[in-house]
Amino acid sequence: MNALKKNLLFLGSLLLHSKDSKIIFYHDVFDQKQNTDMGTPLELFKQHLTTVEKSGFEIVSQISQTQKQIQITFDDGFRGLWECRKFFYKQNWKPTVFIAVDLIGQDGYLSRNEILELQEQGFIFQSHGWKHQVLTDFHGQDLIHEIAGSKQYLSELLNKEVDELCFPVGFFSEEILKCCSAAGYRKLYSSIPGNYDHPVFPQVVRRNLVQFYSAKEVCWVLHGALTPFAKRYFNMHFHK
Repeated sequence: MNALKKNLLFLGSLLLHSKDSKIIFYHDVFDQKQNTDMGTPLELFKQHLTTVEKSGFEIVSQISQTQKQIQITFDDGFRGLWECRKFFYKQNWKPTVFIAVDLIGQDGYLSRNEILELQEQGFIFQSHGWKHQVLTDFHGQDLIHEIAGSKQYLSELLNKEVDELCFPVGFFSEEILKCCSAAGYRKLYSSIPGNYDHPVFPQVVRRNLVQFYSAKEVCWVLHGALTPFAKRYFNMHFHK
């Protein structure tokens, strides 16, 4: 992280010093084998979660109150979650994992059986589209396949209703929101930072990416350090 952004994060945390509930997100966590350059080393991940708890926040599967709760999500379904599963089981942490159908079983990604076993242990799986491509590149029936098709496939695989979707790469539009609503999604996850109780749109929640941050920087994010960047991310990610 460059010095300017680091200073801005620090100042943001001092000015806001928020205890509002937030979603933080990652792509993978790994102990030995790294499946993606977006992965977070397990030791650093442990430091993050220790920081969350020392900062007075509770780690929860789903946020139910406006303050002092943190929900953890992972995008794409990388296999590091399986390789580090015993750590999650021991801590009784149950993250939400967004799965793209085409990635299931590919090298470095979770297999069907691994997904089902993790689900038995409390992991929550939701949709990340079908092909893991930017949804704003699709229209018409192709967009319906990405959104409604992935929902149906994953609902059948998991034997439960999949009613949440995370936008691949964060990009979305009015057309995508309408398509998600028609498909029956209850909640949509963006990559726009901020507090949980300040949604981007009624169904679109904010998330804060922390996968490369130090424990100190994560502490700043917990207290609202990324919130001043929200407008910039909104302009990058939302297409009318």
